[in-house]
Amino acid sequence: MRLNLIDATACFGSSRHPCHSSEREEHRLIDDLADPREDPRVIGGDKEVEVTIVNAIRRILRSLRLSAVATHATVGISAAQLYVLRQLAENGDSSTITALAERTLTDRSSVAVVVHRLVTRGLAQRSRSK
Repeated sequence: MRLNLIDATACFGSSRHPCHSSEREEHRLIDDLADPREDPRVIGGDKEVEVTIVNAIRRILRSLRLSAVATHATVGISAAQLYVLRQLAENGDSSTITALAERTLTDRSSVAVVVHRLVTRGLAQRSRSK
């Protein structure tokens, strides 16, 4: 199965998306199911090692997906929500969105969405900065 990156303006309505930067003049082909032994982009090296690495990464990603599903089924919140709650518990309740984004190595806008969901569910509370 081959997937092409989509035109970002179709989804976001903005020409400021990274897909439209001068550094990226054409869309790259993504082939997440390709056999690395047959991939022309792989030059030199031990292809068996590359296959082992790709398969290990796929197993890690699968494990993360299964863990996220189990977390949601067990506690009723997403892994991202649980992670933000843990950061709040470990680093004090009064954190800004920016501080949470830095600690979680996540985009500020993504953290804001997670925090909004936590506030909506009554698991976190927002207050004005002093």
